[in-house]
Amino acid sequence: MFNKKFNDTIKNLEENISNKKDLEIAKKQVTELAVAYLDNLDNIEKKCEARIRHCENKIDNLEEHLQKLEKELFEEDDVEFEPITCPYCNAHFMIECDSELTEMQCPDCNNTIELDWGDFEDDM
Repeated sequence: MFNKKFNDTIKNLEENISNKKDLEIAKKQVTELAVAYLDNLDNIEKKCEARIRHCENKIDNLEEHLQKLEKELFEEDDVEFEPITCPYCNAHFMIECDSELTEMQCPDCNNTIELDWGDFEDDM
């Protein structure tokens, strides 16, 4: 499309400028303008391609981090958790089941909670 418009413009100049010197000056200026325009488009395209590559690299890194996080969070292991409700402030949280742990500190109110694993161990 640009080539056709450029050629039509040059043809129009040739048909409407009778002075050869003026015609050559006009054609030279139009050509220089067209080259500058195309160079500018080329620079814009290169910058866009570089930004696209940069974004694609960031996406790849994000996907890699998400896969690691997903593996960390959702990988099946033998760790079991037990829901706890603090008798002092009624805060709800989960702790890893450990029959050797007899007490813990509530993360909300900081009171010491005595743990009784008796019911849990019977279920195992």
